[in-house]
Amino acid sequence: MFYVLRKISPVQQILSWEAIIPLSWTVGLLLAVAVLLANNPHKTLPQLPFPNLYRLIALPILSAALLGVVGGILGWLGYLSNLSDDLQLLTLNDVWRPSRFCCAWGVHLGGYIGGPIGAAWSVILIRRKRKHLAKN
Repeated sequence: MFYVLRKISPVQQILSWEAIIPLSWTVGLLLAVAVLLANNPHKTLPQLPFPNLYRLIALPILSAALLGVVGGILGWLGYLSNLSDDLQLLTLNDVWRPSRFCCAWGVHLGGYIGGPIGAAWSVILIRRKRKHLAKN
C-alpha cells in the first residue's frame, strides 16, 4: 500500500523540528544528569570510567523501545481500551480506526513508562558496580 505524502511548507517543517529537538534534548539532558549524579565522586566509592557509563545510557532507550513495542501490541489487540471510557466508546462504536489509535497510544504509553524505568535501572546498576569496586 502506497501513501502519498502531502506537501508541507518549509515553515511548517522548521516549526515541527523546533518542537521535536528541544524536547528530545531535554530528556537526554535529564538522563545524562541522572547518570552523572549516580557516578558522583565519593570518599568510599570509586567512579566508573566513562565508557562504562556510555554503555549504561543505552538501557533507557532500549527499555522505552521494548515497552513501546509491547504497548503497541497490547493497544492493537484492544487490551488498553479498558483504561479509558473514551477508548471504550471508540472501540465499541468502531470510530476512527480504534485499533490503530490504541496501538499508537500504547506505543507512546510504553515509551513514557519504559524511559524512566530504564533510567532508574541504569542508576541502580551504576551504584551496584561502584559498591562492588569499593569492596575489591
